[in-house]
Amino acid sequence: MWQDKPYDKSSDIWSLGAVLYEMTALSPPFTAKDMKGLFNKVIKGVYPKIPAFYSSDLSGMIGNLLQVDPKKRPSTDQILHLPVFIAKHNESREAYNDE
Repeated sequence: MWQDKPYDKSSDIWSLGAVLYEMTALSPPFTAKDMKGLFNKVIKGVYPKIPAFYSSDLSGMIGNLLQVDPKKRPSTDQILHLPVFIAKHNESREAYNDE
């Protein structure tokens, strides 16, 4: 969106990455004093790492979602097959079945 490219599914994938980042870091991935600074950070894809107590798999997934190049972002199907997603999905299913 910042680069006047058409909005598509990959834009939503990037947004998901921003939301997951904020949920883990408790702050947005990109901050700046003004819109120009924010623009520069977003188009470079530079943001602080999430806290170290989160898994490297989660960090990697967020990194993939926040890829600057939309073609390098995973599809929803690819996200659903990432090891970190499958592990958490299975964990929640087991907890639900134990109830």
